[in-house]
Amino acid sequence: MKKFTLTSIVAILSFIFAGNSAWAQSEPYHLGPCYGEIARENRITYDLKNADISAAVCIPASYAATVAGGEITTIRVAINSKIKVTDLTVWIREDLNGANIAEKHIEAKSITKGWNKLTLDAPYKVSGKAFYMGYTYRQQDTAKVIYSLDRPGNQSLLLKGGDYAWEDASEEGTLCIEGLVEGCAYPASNGALLTADIPEFFIITNNSLSGKATVRNLGTETINGVDLEITVDGADTQKVHIDASIEQDKNSELAFTFPLNLDSTDPYERKVTLTLSSAQVQAALAAQGLTPDAAAPEQWFSSPTRTASGYVARLSVCGVERSGAFLRRALGLRSTDFTIRYENGQFYITTHGYGHGVGLSQWGAKAFAEQGLSYDAILAHYFPGTTLCG
Repeated sequence: MKKFTLTSIVAILSFIFAGNSAWAQSEPYHLGPCYGEIARENRITYDLKNADISAAVCIPASYAATVAGGEITTIRVAINSKIKVTDLTVWIREDLNGANIAEKHIEAKSITKGWNKLTLDAPYKVSGKAFYMGYTYRQQDTAKVIYSLDRPGNQSLLLKGGDYAWEDASEEGTLCIEGLVEGCAYPASNGALLTADIPEFFIITNNSLSGKATVRNLGTETINGVDLEITVDGADTQKVHIDASIEQDKNSELAFTFPLNLDSTDPYERKVTLTLSSAQVQAALAAQGLTPDAAAPEQWFSSPTRTASGYVARLSVCGVERSGAFLRRALGLRSTDFTIRYENGQFYITTHGYGHGVGLSQWGAKAFAEQGLSYDAILAHYFPGTTLCG
């Protein structure tokens, strides 16, 4: 199997998309990863009394550059409830832990359910570098304030409760907040990949991958087509063009099929890398009765001992000795011939072949037969020291 990540989208107009064509408009440009959408329900709460709760998004430099020179005069923030809330401040920062560069403070009586439009005390000049946009509210007790879309992003949901440090919950969703930009030439061609519905793993014998993607037009001109790009196991890249007409500020669901042209060699000899977050591995190990230390995921696995054939025999898992077969079952690995690497909150587990290293490989036997080996020679290869009788 192979694991895939749908990584980018390029809007195709009557010219190659480069973001260098722009057109000024009278209406403010809405800047933010929620793209004007509001969640249906509150999914985030903090069980803290008399505490400040903060939520924010990062506007990356590439996104900010599309409206460089403009000014954010207003922030729109979606609020679920003001019950048990005393006040709210919306803000813009260039350092998440730094001071507010622009802000607006209101009391709870001025907060409404749904979108709240707050004009900043002084506008924020967008320079083209990354910045943070967020809000802080004071709660007297547990309050259901934060609206976030059930759509993962990149630094799209940053949260801070009381005196605790900021945490990145972007895998869980996207904060409903946006800045209104005025006084600049807005991008004529700009698009965003909102969602990608693809199978987590790909069966190699199929040699193509189909799915659906939701694309939003963030520019001022109609998009006439999109190029989608997919990355296979973080290395191989494939592209496909889809003809589509998407009007300004509209979403479109597009069906796609990637011809992957992967090799058709013995799948039992392939190396496949599985990428899992530390949270996914922690949950899988906890389900097996282990207690991983969330603060030290790099210490969850020891260097293994291996069999003469190279398969993992034993290793320490969270301080407890386990077999390679145990970890294969716990994490759903293809083989007990594996290596584990941890980096930046992700585990990269590379397996070689398929199975537990015992018995006959049907694909290997097929390859030996095609090379002219007899059945008894093939059996002798897989079961050395045995004798055929009868």
